[in-house]
Amino acid sequence: MGLEFGARPPESLVTFTPAADVKFVDANGIHFGYIEEGTGPLVLLFHGYPETARSWAAVQHKLAAAGYRVVAPSLRGYPPTSVSG
Repeated sequence: MGLEFGARPPESLVTFTPAADVKFVDANGIHFGYIEEGTGPLVLLFHGYPETARSWAAVQHKLAAAGYRVVAPSLRGYPPTSVSG
């Protein structure tokens, strides 16, 4: 005996509006949101569960001030990044 889950009714879905500083890129069929700061050599900051891209804010500011271009993406399934393509 197992559980059956149906589709969620549209009225239960929440609309998410990303902050003004969030940029987007499409890769491998996924719409990724990311936060970017600074210029120079690229540094990527990836979060884990249950963190978010904003968890890197203090580190991101320091690296950008040190002359790096710092990108912190919201990983798959974390708003505003899509769950799938």
